[in-house]
Amino acid sequence: MGTVAEKLEYLTETKQLIADAVNAKGGDITPATPFREYADQINGLSGGTEKETLYGFTLGNFLPVPDSSGHVSGVVPFEGEVLDFSEIKSVASSVFNSAFANKPVMFTNVKKLDLSNLVSVGSSGFSEAFKNSLGRTGTPVVVDLSNLESVKAGAFNNCFGYCNVQIIGLDKLTTLDPSTCFSDWLTGSSGTKEVYLTGLTEVPSNGLNSFLYACKTIEYVDVGNVVKAGTSSFHWFLGGAGTDTSYNGIRGVNLGKLEVVEGSTCFVNFFGTSGRTDPVWEDFVFPSLRKITGTNNFEQFRVSASNYIKRYFFPALTEIGDVKAFVNLETTKAFSVNVQEIHFRADMQSVIEGLVGYGNKWGATNAQIIFDL
Repeated sequence: MGTVAEKLEYLTETKQLIADAVNAKGGDITPATPFREYADQINGLSGGTEKETLYGFTLGNFLPVPDSSGHVSGVVPFEGEVLDFSEIKSVASSVFNSAFANKPVMFTNVKKLDLSNLVSVGSSGFSEAFKNSLGRTGTPVVVDLSNLESVKAGAFNNCFGYCNVQIIGLDKLTTLDPSTCFSDWLTGSSGTKEVYLTGLTEVPSNGLNSFLYACKTIEYVDVGNVVKAGTSSFHWFLGGAGTDTSYNGIRGVNLGKLEVVEGSTCFVNFFGTSGRTDPVWEDFVFPSLRKITGTNNFEQFRVSASNYIKRYFFPALTEIGDVKAFVNLETTKAFSVNVQEIHFRADMQSVIEGLVGYGNKWGATNAQIIFDL
């Protein structure tokens, strides 16, 4: 390779090898593409191997290849029963944002979405990804999230809205961004009856805000290992059914280890406006809650025109950081008169009696406030 001609021939061959490699990973280099623009093509591959992992072995088999943001145009029906994304371990920001939204014909035969090895999702990674697309023919699509550990802001917002999906997994989820991560992700959806978030020990501000908002079939939620909750962390957690009486009833919520509510409006509209056939709950107990800071943390905790909680219990509560902590526990609506008792520790009587709203029992006008724990 001593002559100039030999060096130029070698360079031309190298250029072609680079072009072939880039195109194999989803690039679009043609003979007319200037060599200086090859770098832009390479940058658009999102790391080469990641692009192949995300798209090559799955999406490429039945869909048009997504663009660099993961968006797909056109509708190509998938004939298999398993939508196999099992090799995806990490999804970067906005990769599947709205990718398959409003394309139900694409997934008519699908019975399972396999995300079983997915560990982390970046901001808006699956935002609105499958909205109004999965399970629309009636059979719930099983969504396996059994190894998911961490999510960023908006990771699954509206992801499965108006679908028919059965979520399994989530018990390994340990890390949430201090922002809405699952807001409305099952809004208007059916198929999921139970959710276990037993890997979480802390829910930061807005972390589970609107988590099961308007989910039609939810009956039980386990967040029983959460010790600390931040501002609006459970806002509208189970709310939003409106007047639709087709919704299942909420029969259980585990908050057994919650010790600290740090911030304000943590449980505002926790059960939300409800047309669900929820049973009347005899008791709702916060067995470990010892400290509350901030204001309006339980405002409109239970809002239901026909179903209600008879008795609230706070057996461990010994520290209240704001006199407005219980403002509007029950709103002054007709059904708030059904609350019969609110129980606190005997040694908290002077503190509780000094709270704003104590005189009207925070809206539960017929309730007795009892210091017997």
